[in-house]
Amino acid sequence: MKKWIFCAGGFCFLILLTGCGSSLQNLAEQILYPYQSTNSQFKTPTTPPSGLGEVTFDFKDQSNQPVHIVAWTYQPPNGSNKTVVYFHGNAENLDALWVSNFLTVMQEFKTNYIVIDYPSYGLSTGTPNQYTLVTAADKAIEWAKQTYPNNQIIVWGRSLGCGVATLATGQEQSLVSKLALTSAWTNFLAVAESVTSLASDLPQSWVSQNNYDSASVAPSIHLPVLMQHGTADTTIPFTFGQQLKTDFTSSPSVTFDAEQGLNHNNMFTSPTVWQQLNSFINGN
Repeated sequence: MKKWIFCAGGFCFLILLTGCGSSLQNLAEQILYPYQSTNSQFKTPTTPPSGLGEVTFDFKDQSNQPVHIVAWTYQPPNGSNKTVVYFHGNAENLDALWVSNFLTVMQEFKTNYIVIDYPSYGLSTGTPNQYTLVTAADKAIEWAKQTYPNNQIIVWGRSLGCGVATLATGQEQSLVSKLALTSAWTNFLAVAESVTSLASDLPQSWVSQNNYDSASVAPSIHLPVLMQHGTADTTIPFTFGQQLKTDFTSSPSVTFDAEQGLNHNNMFTSPTVWQQLNSFINGN
């Protein structure tokens, strides 16, 4: 497989520890949704790269404000009976995934795929929070099933995208065949509290709208699950992946791949990670 040459997408809790002059809530939002720094580094083009298509979704957020989501799509030359719906990390956008070679490597699955940009990321608009990200994910899953009604739909998330993928799969389970999670976690507050005691002072109203509580949704998911986690991950410690694994109590199978010595931002440098994903996605 082609090498993924750029790694990003982890949470940066050092901001919580060292930030001052702003509210704790604003700092948490900067950690969870660093779209400004991401967009300044990676400029998503208005036209997708050659070989990719574009679809968009529009809906209203909780305050009845418009949200516009941009997604890139891919169809293999010979067609496929599987479609992957991918949700990226919090420090990535579509351009980052393209220039890093990630989207090109995904083509080696030989499946259809759709990858969205979250609100405020790339060319997408709207306010990022749990409702808008998960609603955007729902739209992408529904589009995949409507466009490829006879396909298996495989939902795959990475880092922040694991929370998005798990919550959306819980809501769209009748449309989904499998769930893959790379560097997953139980919920945002638990991870934040493992790093700093300041996290417990976050307003409950904000936490409830941004917690991505995968642990509470996992027991309701009745699908095969693949989980991958680096044992040296200090951004989302390995134990959080292990904990979430035990919450998939209704899944017919949960495969947990412990990648020895890998950390949060070099998971995709491992050929084993890609091989496992390929086997999981293209298996029966």
